[in-house]
Amino acid sequence: MIYLVSKFHCLMFGESKTEILPNVKYKVIDSVNQNCVFLGYRNESPIIINFANPDCNTKSIVHIREGVDDYFFLMPHYSTNGFYTTFKYGNKDVQLNLSEDLMILVGGEIVLQTRVEEITFSHYELVGDLCVIYFSGAREYVVILNGTEVCCADYYDEINVADNETLFMCRKHDVLNHGRVYQIKDKKFDTYLVYLDEEELKLKDEFVACTFLDCLLNKNFKYCNSLLDDNIRQENENSIMDFFDEFDDYYPISENKVFLFKKNTLAGIYNFEINSHKISNIISL
Repeated sequence: MIYLVSKFHCLMFGESKTEILPNVKYKVIDSVNQNCVFLGYRNESPIIINFANPDCNTKSIVHIREGVDDYFFLMPHYSTNGFYTTFKYGNKDVQLNLSEDLMILVGGEIVLQTRVEEITFSHYELVGDLCVIYFSGAREYVVILNGTEVCCADYYDEINVADNETLFMCRKHDVLNHGRVYQIKDKKFDTYLVYLDEEELKLKDEFVACTFLDCLLNKNFKYCNSLLDDNIRQENENSIMDFFDEFDDYYPISENKVFLFKKNTLAGIYNFEINSHKISNIISL
């Protein structure tokens, strides 16, 4: 069977015109033997794919064969004219390059290179030893530097400014409804997680793996550890990361099996064994 998952909202032009919703798994029945064109709603670069051709891994398409099934993931890339600027931070030059990737160099050293979505440079400000760089877009984006250390590089949904304090809050839109807060107070940086939903979560087995991975991505290691069965629970909860290859996104293809991604490429396939709402084993496939 052939499955399609798009990581962005788009239209597919094949046998017919079909709206494709993000992160929804579609079974491909028609249009298998012809070129299909995908056009995004937010200035994403067009993608052309022929599902009969299994050797089509590009920066926009990730093809994964799992058993007898073929999965095609469409990854967004944005058309941009590019932007460059430079400014002084302390006694060093900051160079900022913005295209599909955001690249920041401090004193000639690359301190940040990350994929971004439709943002434009707004302004920067110096707060004590910190450099706060603001970007505007469909979601606002902020980078906070402490010398060559990147304290924060994230989208945010709310900003609150008071005397000697600025709070940025990013909604993670995950199972536990995490929010990540980035705080600048008295010219010092801090970050912490909050729960935006105060309702107690009653987990069913089919949601345990996703909840665990959401917590892992948000570095909520304490909650991760609480989802592990006694036989694999970690004395040092931070060591849970050692179970996995490095990843920044995931997609569940069944109740207990997930694909992990790093920078829009496959980072691993894992199966979770779950009993009585606890993870008893994690297997790398």
